[in-house]
Amino acid sequence: VWVINPVIPYLVQIRCYFISVRIAAVFASDPSKNHPAPIVKQKEIDLCSGWKHISAARNFRERIQNANPDLTQLPNISTIHGLALKILKENENYERVGLNPNFEICDDSQRVTLIKNIGDRLHLTQQYLTDFERGVSVLKMNNQNSKENTIETQNIKDKKLTKFVEFFNEYQKTLQEQNLIDYDDMLILSVKLLKNNPDIRSHYENICEYVIEDE
Repeated sequence: VWVINPVIPYLVQIRCYFISVRIAAVFASDPSKNHPAPIVKQKEIDLCSGWKHISAARNFRERIQNANPDLTQLPNISTIHGLALKILKENENYERVGLNPNFEICDDSQRVTLIKNIGDRLHLTQQYLTDFERGVSVLKMNNQNSKENTIETQNIKDKKLTKFVEFFNEYQKTLQEQNLIDYDDMLILSVKLLKNNPDIRSHYENICEYVIEDE
């Protein structure tokens, strides 16, 4: 497994549970370029490349194509969220993590509106709202092994923390009511699928020999 700058724990988990390594190809850099693209020395290769930004995935795809004009089939190159969504949707895998068939992704625009509406209902200041928005991802990452979508508030003494938990629970409830998952859910649920379902994990191990994971 060739991993480039793994920084986010659940991305590393996707890589760990995703791949069984078999040496089948060699990559080399093209010294004639300032920003070398991988040269596929063996054409029959199962490669999955995960990137944070769509533009980076597109750029990498173009560089491979340019460096290997005779390549008939490009590797699976996408953002890490695109890969996670593919895992969730293929073969109706979403059913195993309790998602409805018609679930949708809460994109950035929807999320901004959703968070603003919750903030208005809870009478939160802008500073609280900014802090809480950032805190949602942190809490989800640290709570991803929990079977519950909400957090209990009985034993919390801190006023701001109590407000945050109230905000978080309302956020989760709204997502569920609107049949949405956010970008954090995409990653966390795909990890759960691979961890808890050997058949799904084996399926991707057999079709993908290498994972390249960008920062």
